[in-house]
Amino acid sequence: MTASFLPAFLLVSAGGVTLNSLMFPEINLRLGQRLVRITAAGAPSKLYVQSVRLDGEPLRNWWIDWERLSKASGLDFTLSAEPNHDPGLPPPSFGPAER
Repeated sequence: MTASFLPAFLLVSAGGVTLNSLMFPEINLRLGQRLVRITAAGAPSKLYVQSVRLDGEPLRNWWIDWERLSKASGLDFTLSAEPNHDPGLPPPSFGPAER
């Protein structure tokens, strides 16, 4: 999921994905036996994510933990020509490595 045409970039160590705008208005992504329908009306001409819904519920941040995404059936983006400057909380990360 690291190709720029997909809306998410894998955060392997943190167990989730961060979200970005799509280059296509619709993508079907197979995760194991599950199909996730990803939509972004206005793509690719509208470049900025204004909001995202996972199975109809609004997300407050620009990331999703892997467990929630792996159970989802739909991810819907609202795109705009204007940037959104309120991305919510940052994704989880690990602290400094122990020595």
